[in-house]
Amino acid sequence: LGKDITSAAVDDREDCPMCKKFGSGPCGDIFKRWLDCTDKHPGKDANGEPLHLTNCLNLAEKLGECLDTHADHYTSKDNEEDIKQQEKAKSQEVVTLKSAWGEFVTEMEDGIKRNTYTTSPFPE
Repeated sequence: LGKDITSAAVDDREDCPMCKKFGSGPCGDIFKRWLDCTDKHPGKDANGEPLHLTNCLNLAEKLGECLDTHADHYTSKDNEEDIKQQEKAKSQEVVTLKSAWGEFVTEMEDGIKRNTYTTSPFPE
């Protein structure tokens, strides 16, 4: 369950280029766990140190090792192109859905105006 929440939290950050880039690929899982940890530990301790630095250190180290190991993936133009293609596909899905919904609403409105629209119960 926690993994699903973390994935959703990263996916909801559409305005976060870092989340898009590092939330997928070979280090995506550890990035999501690290990000979730930092979100759970905002603020500073009595000495003024950010809480996420001490509470998420283990995950940060694992993420750093993973990023070092897979640097070629995260610096690759192919990865950036994959992200752009995913964004384009998502945008096209939204346009298609809006268009279909618009057509449905127009048909309903026309049917209501002509008194030809009828309702029927949902099938059981």
